[in-house]
Amino acid sequence: MKPYRSLSILAFAFSLALTGCSKKQVDTSQLEKAFQSVPPSKAAPNRSAQADPVKQMADQALTAIKANNYEAGAVALQALRSSPTLNPDQLTAVQNARTDSQKELVDGAVRGDAIAKKALETIGAMRRR
Repeated sequence: MKPYRSLSILAFAFSLALTGCSKKQVDTSQLEKAFQSVPPSKAAPNRSAQADPVKQMADQALTAIKANNYEAGAVALQALRSSPTLNPDQLTAVQNARTDSQKELVDGAVRGDAIAKKALETIGAMRRR
């Protein structure tokens, strides 16, 4: 069963590489705009936007992506994506940034970057949970 998982991850990585992104850096402007003025979440209406966990996750993802730490960015975006309080614009921005981050990881893996390969395995394991 394990060889099929590896083959599946490799096929996914290869397919993303074929549709690759010509950008050298992930464009975070859509994500920044979507979370610029986030109102407190429905779960915690009395909290300020600064203390809102959704805003904090978005900021964490942005910081990681801007530092070219696509693994941490993709992991944070995966967690953020599961938030029930995201509006449609935020969800779209999260998914687009996540896809772009993973494309960068795939590009690195195709070039032989062991860190990028490990990151893709980590992300793949998160999806199976």
